[in-house]
Amino acid sequence: MAVLQSVDKVQQKIVGVLAGMLEIAPESVGADARYKEILQSDPTALRSFLMQVEAALDVSLNDASIDNYPTVAELAIHCAEHLSPPRGERLYVVLCQMPDGSTCERIYNAPRHELAAQKAMDDGAAAV
Repeated sequence: MAVLQSVDKVQQKIVGVLAGMLEIAPESVGADARYKEILQSDPTALRSFLMQVEAALDVSLNDASIDNYPTVAELAIHCAEHLSPPRGERLYVVLCQMPDGSTCERIYNAPRHELAAQKAMDDGAAAV
């Protein structure tokens, strides 16, 4: 799974944590939600939020994460970039040439580099 594809799943988990703390429906929490404001800058609530996100995603966060990644979406991107690949897989950075001639780098979890390259092709790369 590409990191970009996992951001949505990570974001859903972060939304779930925040919604659970606030005892509201997850649909009430948008990607642009600023959790520091929502939690009223309460240090205890913010630390609890980060700890719950760490536990839900198996990532490490610190207090600077609050200011460095102030929205749910920004925190989700950061966490997705630092997720450990599933057991038996590795992270591969694949340089992709797109059909329009542009190039980009994409990150994939895969057991072998050939499968990471195939995932890039499946995502629309013209060449890897």
